[in-house]
Amino acid sequence: MHFFTCHHKHLIDTNTRERQRERVNVPTCLSFSRKRLYSHSRVGGNPDVNSTNHGIPAYAGMTGESGNDRTTYFCQWSVLAVGIFVVLIYAVWLMPTSPAFAAYDGNSAGYGWGSQSGWVSFNTTSNYGAQNTRTYLDGYIWGEDIGYVSLKRDSGSPDYSVAATQSGTDIRLSGLAWGPQSGWVKLAADGSDYGNTAADNYGVKIDITTGEFSGYAWGEDVGWISFNGNCTTGTTGTCAGGVYQVTTDYYPLANGEACNNGNECANSLCIAGTCRAAAACSSYTGSGCSEDGNDWDSASGGACLSNGTCDTSDPVTMDCGSAGNATCEVNTDATYSSCSARGGDACDTTAGNGNFSQNGMCFDDGGGTAGVNFSCQTNGHICYDGSHYQTSCASCSAGNGCDSTVTSGDFSADGICLTDNSCDNTTAAARDCSYAESCAGASYYSGCSSVNNNDRCDTNISDGVFNDAGICADGACVSLSAETLVAGSCADYLDNDGDGKIDLYDDSCNSAPNAPLLVTPSDASTTDDNTPTLSASYSDSAQAGYTDYRIVFTNQSDCVNGNNVVISGRSSKTITSSANTIWTPPLALASSGMYYWCARNFDGYLYSAWTEMGSFVLSAAGASANTDVLLQGGLDMQGIEWR
Repeated sequence: MHFFTCHHKHLIDTNTRERQRERVNVPTCLSFSRKRLYSHSRVGGNPDVNSTNHGIPAYAGMTGESGNDRTTYFCQWSVLAVGIFVVLIYAVWLMPTSPAFAAYDGNSAGYGWGSQSGWVSFNTTSNYGAQNTRTYLDGYIWGEDIGYVSLKRDSGSPDYSVAATQSGTDIRLSGLAWGPQSGWVKLAADGSDYGNTAADNYGVKIDITTGEFSGYAWGEDVGWISFNGNCTTGTTGTCAGGVYQVTTDYYPLANGEACNNGNECANSLCIAGTCRAAAACSSYTGSGCSEDGNDWDSASGGACLSNGTCDTSDPVTMDCGSAGNATCEVNTDATYSSCSARGGDACDTTAGNGNFSQNGMCFDDGGGTAGVNFSCQTNGHICYDGSHYQTSCASCSAGNGCDSTVTSGDFSADGICLTDNSCDNTTAAARDCSYAESCAGASYYSGCSSVNNNDRCDTNISDGVFNDAGICADGACVSLSAETLVAGSCADYLDNDGDGKIDLYDDSCNSAPNAPLLVTPSDASTTDDNTPTLSASYSDSAQAGYTDYRIVFTNQSDCVNGNNVVISGRSSKTITSSANTIWTPPLALASSGMYYWCARNFDGYLYSAWTEMGSFVLSAAGASANTDVLLQGGLDMQGIEWR
């Protein structure tokens, strides 16, 4: 074969693709090069660019990919021989060795276009195809003039990939692809706003509501590649209807497909990571949801309500007993958007962050102000006053039921409110009143150690109700349920004979307390105090009790017999069966002179006899200091217990 020398002549005229192909058929000079068939400055019909490389990196060790073109020129005698030679060499050069290919859930389709790359196919075939995942593109695309371009390489050196990041209804692509003829292909410029109006803000994005690509990529050796646009030439498959468009069937996602947020779904509703039909929330109550670009399990996500809406406002409430099970069940129990009129229901202070997860309980005092009259309470306890669920026992009455835990389902009283406003869920509670007296106004305590022997107690308040189920005995609550209805035993505190009172108070066991003895003031003493404090001793064989007091102005006989009583009253109950009691008149004595006082003891059932205690003299100075005086004729307060 003979060769002769000819001058250098470019194969490609950049004016039109048709002229390029015409020039290919000219049997003059053939230029073979693996680098830069076209300089950047000659790119035409695309966004305004200059000769920069648009931030595309140059990697060391990639021989033949930088510097001046290395070109060999051949001229041939025969046009036919030239054509055959070109076709064979071109095919061998462009075709990579069997690229790895695997199908994904999302496959791309359609064509892109570049004045130097020609038509670029994104269609899925047995040999190549571009596939979508949620975070990157994978696979190979094929350009009629640039051959294969790989979208991802996760091993070897260097690694490269095309990343996909959601922003609202867009999936924005970034990173690098690589082809032996295209060189590095960049999908987005740094800081790109994807406006595609200038060389420094180009980029490629996918509209997830349609699955359509748009924008430009930049190849260091092939210039701009457009992913959509108008066209007038090409086959039906590449330029159908005068437009070309790259698409993906990954977006929008159909019902039942996995999703992160509502924008990805065809019906704009993602529930717990799955696309669902519009208004499907009523079937998935309490599940996390999204109707926008916020992920369903993010803080900006929402929760499905029973009315079929996806609610993003805080808090969310759940009626955990609505399905007959006390536990909170997502997709089963009724779910609402507020604690208003939902007192006692479980609540989640954050509508987002995934499925309903109780971290509090609703209180609702009947008022209409959110955060004040109703809200989701995340600590402490909730009590029920018979009408409303209150924030604490301070807003309820002693003896009301309370729930000491606000994170274990709907309200379920596990204790009672005590007089000190605490919620007691221990095994026992007591009241400072015996079975022999009324408990009206009596206080509630956490156990018998705070009250007297024979006072009422409940051995189990975990049901939220105080029941008269026991008797306090030496600091412990003795259950009445264990009693045997047999003859009484005077040694315990139980009602063994079933007559309605403990055996110690039975006639066969109980005896009247001992008569009181004077303690203070000493007999015939003088005082300036017009409300003198009197003290007498109380003693009984077994029971604690009280001392009743009288004051008269006449003589001891009248005091013992209850005549001409000036004032009377009762001491507080003793703690033990032997103690001194005290009593102070609630009103001042009327005038100076001699007063007589007497007393008797009471164990709750039996009394001792009235007993003379002594006398005292109120001085003129004490009488003149009177402000609130006791009128002549007296005030009989006998039987009133002063505490």
